[in-house]
Order: sequence, then C-alpha cells, then structure tokens
Amino acid sequence: MRSRCLLALLLIVVATVTGAAAEESTDEVLARVARAYGGAMIVAQTRAIKMRGTTHSVMRGTSGPIARAYQHPDRLMVEIAYSGRSPERRVMVGDRGWRQGQPVRGPFHSSMVLQASRMALPRILFERRDVLIDHRVGKSPDSEPARRFEIPLDDGLVMFVDVDPQTGHILRSRGVMRMGDKAMEFGTAYEDLRMREGRLVAFREIHLVSGKTTGITEISEITFPDSLPDSMFSP
Repeated sequence: MRSRCLLALLLIVVATVTGAAAEESTDEVLARVARAYGGAMIVAQTRAIKMRGTTHSVMRGTSGPIARAYQHPDRLMVEIAYSGRSPERRVMVGDRGWRQGQPVRGPFHSSMVLQASRMALPRILFERRDVLIDHRVGKSPDSEPARRFEIPLDDGLVMFVDVDPQTGHILRSRGVMRMGDKAMEFGTAYEDLRMREGRLVAFREIHLVSGKTTGITEISEITFPDSLPDSMFSP
C-alpha cells in the first residue's frame, strides 16, 4: 500500500512539473534560452564558430581529432582524422556540398545541413521563429520534462530541440530525415556546459542514431571570430 501511495505521489509531481513547463509561452521560454547562452545580443551577433576537439566512434572503436568551422548562415567545414584511417573532409556552401572533394546531394547534403544547424544553435531558434513549432512538452535525454521545438530545415529534414524549461539550456537536438516511407534519426545530447567568450558552450556531445550511442565528441578549443576566410570552405 505504501509503495502504491508513493508511486501515485511521484506521478502527481511529474505531471505537475510537466504541466508547469508547458504553461509558459514560446517567447518566454526562448527568452530564457537567450539569457542562458549569453544574452539576446550575443546570440544574434554570433557570426562564425571554430572548434577543435577529439571524437570517438563507438562503431569503429577508434578516436581522432576533429575540427569544425561554421559561417552564418550556411557554410560548414568538418575534418575528422580517425586513427588508422585517411582524414575525412566535408564542406557545405549553401545548397552545394562536398565530401572528400566530390560533390554530394540528397541525404549527404542534408546531413551537413543538420550539422550546420546544430552549430547555429541557439541562434536558429530565433531566426526560424516564424516557422518554429512549439510542442510544449517533451523529454530530456534523462527522461526529465523538457520543452520541445521543431524546426523545418530542408526537404524531408526537420530538427527537434529539447530545452530545459527551468534553465533554458539546450539538452538535445534530433534531426529526422525522411526518405520515402523511411526515416532516420540523428541525435546529439549536450553536456559539460561552460562559458566561453560570453557564450554558453557544450564541451561534450553524445551522438546517437535512432536512439543508440554511436560516438562522443570532446571539445577542447572554441572561438567566435567575426568571419572566416573563404579558403576554409573550399572543397
């Protein structure tokens, strides 16, 4: 009897917290996100990002250095050099994409659109405010109540963003890519949040495919220049 009463009480508490998370307006929650990540001005004026770190592939069982660069609104460069493998370079400039210097289209290009959109967080939440869908409630990676937003990105590609309604921290992003009657889900959970150059940054990323962990990236260095050279985004 006591166990049943305790379970009932916990369910009431969870329902109450979830309901409270859903009561605030979309703009109130987004304002909290802006404050958490350095303020509305900082978020709106973040034009470029450079980061370096180490990534570990669970599938390959190997690690290596990773470098990323993002120029707002649609330029991306990613270089990965797993141990024992040739370095891989991906570049996107608008609607054009390259992998190892070769043009890519379709799902390969969409995957880079998703990567760039992740780097654009949280700015993209505000820039896409007119098309953003507020699902009100969702779940964090630890199954805690979260506020879930949906942003259409590309043909057949949408990104879901789970936000802690109390802190405004982005807990996870998930890209869902639809190809005909099939769908693939690529997620990233954000941990080890620290302030750098007045901005909140996740220094640890957990990568998931369809809910299963596929890799971990540890960021060691990040800067926010005003701009990046065109040569950085050369195929």
